[in-house]
Amino acid sequence: MTGTDAGARAQLPSRAALLAPWVGGLVIVLLGILVGLSPPWLIYDERAYMEGPYVLASGAGFRELMTTRLDITAGPLYAYIHYIASPVTGLTPPSMRYVNVALLVVLLWTLASTIEKLGYDHARSRAAMMLAVPMIGSTTGLALTEVPALALVGVACACVASCHGRQSRAYDLACYAIAGVCAGLAILGRQTYLPGLVGFVLIAAAVPRYRLACLLAIAIAGLIVAPLVVLWGGLTPPWQPNVASGINLQHGILAFVYLAVVAVLIAPGFVIEAYARPRLRLVGMAAIPATFLVAWLLELRFDVAQRVVNIFPASTEPLIQLAATSAMLAIAGLFGIAAAHHLWDRRADKRFLLLMGMTVLLNGTAVGIAHQFSSRYVLVSFPFALLALQPWIRANQWAAARIILGASLGMASLAAYYWNEPPLDPTLRSVAPPEIIQAMPPWTDPSQPHE
Repeated sequence: MTGTDAGARAQLPSRAALLAPWVGGLVIVLLGILVGLSPPWLIYDERAYMEGPYVLASGAGFRELMTTRLDITAGPLYAYIHYIASPVTGLTPPSMRYVNVALLVVLLWTLASTIEKLGYDHARSRAAMMLAVPMIGSTTGLALTEVPALALVGVACACVASCHGRQSRAYDLACYAIAGVCAGLAILGRQTYLPGLVGFVLIAAAVPRYRLACLLAIAIAGLIVAPLVVLWGGLTPPWQPNVASGINLQHGILAFVYLAVVAVLIAPGFVIEAYARPRLRLVGMAAIPATFLVAWLLELRFDVAQRVVNIFPASTEPLIQLAATSAMLAIAGLFGIAAAHHLWDRRADKRFLLLMGMTVLLNGTAVGIAHQFSSRYVLVSFPFALLALQPWIRANQWAAARIILGASLGMASLAAYYWNEPPLDPTLRSVAPPEIIQAMPPWTDPSQPHE
């Protein structure tokens, strides 16, 4: 155990340690209130994603769901979860948005369980740091596909971690079988989780005892995903070829930038500890201009929280965007050097290498989403990023303050989706059957003209 890990496990004053869970609970309550006040019409990508549940509600089965031309590109998990919840939600907003709030609680519970099984104290406080991820706010408060997949990944991680310290082959097989089911279902929720199966391969390579269990998990996950691949002829619907249109390097870089910024918000000690070494400070000072040079050479341009920035006077928007993007690029440069340092410094720590490897691998899947980029794509990596950052997280009042900061940014973004949504594009046309669209809630404010 390293000195950093020992410090992370040191007992802290009870009030400081309990502050983060209380703040986290308040964040969830506020999210629930925002959802209750949210508009009673479909917003943003809800318009596409809710087509699936309505296909199932029409009496269709799995094959028909998968072969009906819809605007959704994700797998069937979302459709089935919302269909199962439909007796309570009625498949209508805002009630349907509470599904993600409930699944967020499941995610936090499984992360706390995993963290505790890995040997860290104040597991609930540490798991609550997931709420400091700003993208959690908008993806939880809207009926989008990320949170259901995240919750299943959380369950899979908890199952794998529960084998730690046990010596039962039967228990290992049972836990890894459940993990395989959850991994397969998560892939049916967001196909970008498919590379995550490499994690089972890495565990098998590092710990021979788990080889059979990992093989079982991979086999089960593969069997669950196979029907999607057979019916679609791949991982995306054949009627939406633009989704699998190639590689976009800029999207991969943007994903790393967002990962870096949020990781530093969760665990600033990750960067602070690295630059405590004088020589590394010099490297860090060189990393910032190098990052800006790379961004300029690659013509990297991106806007941050555009809907939130739009509430400011138009004359100030360019300055705000310049300041925000510059700060994010600088943090990304510093984070990259710090990550390289820790990977080398902890090269004998198989757990850390596994978690960081999974973080980088899954975060990099944004490269394959060539048609667009969204900051919420970065969420695919954060169950693993949060676990990798645990040695640098302290359950104290500053952790609670960072939860407040990150959650505030997320809820501001969510509120902008609710009440600062741009008018519906009049050229928007759905490929879904007309009877499905007619059965769905309105795609915009009913008081506005709508075709």
